[in-house]
Amino acid sequence: MAREKTILCVDDEHAVLSTMQLILSSAHYQVLTAGTVPEAIAMVNAHRVDLILTDRLPERELLVQEAKRANPDTRILIHSGDLGSATSAASEIPGVDGFLMKPVAPRDLLQRIAELLRG
Repeated sequence: MAREKTILCVDDEHAVLSTMQLILSSAHYQVLTAGTVPEAIAMVNAHRVDLILTDRLPERELLVQEAKRANPDTRILIHSGDLGSATSAASEIPGVDGFLMKPVAPRDLLQRIAELLRG
């Protein structure tokens, strides 16, 4: 039986983390949450994370570097309400695999995550 994929959601808004956890766990993903980049880095070092869904937080470049060091196959998806920052982060930070604009419909979120996890 295949291992359940693990997604780490990083956002400084608790409501966003709760919503993401509900959506992703209902799609049978194992979900970890972190409110800060240091918390997220600790999670990355303690768990095998398949995908990180992160808001445009300070120190996100460090998170991407640490995640890729821990597991080069980890996919990174920026999830932001600021289209300019999200698209520039997706194109300027090595290791970022894409971006989604907030708000995003659950179906679109799950579709994009499935695409990234398929490779």
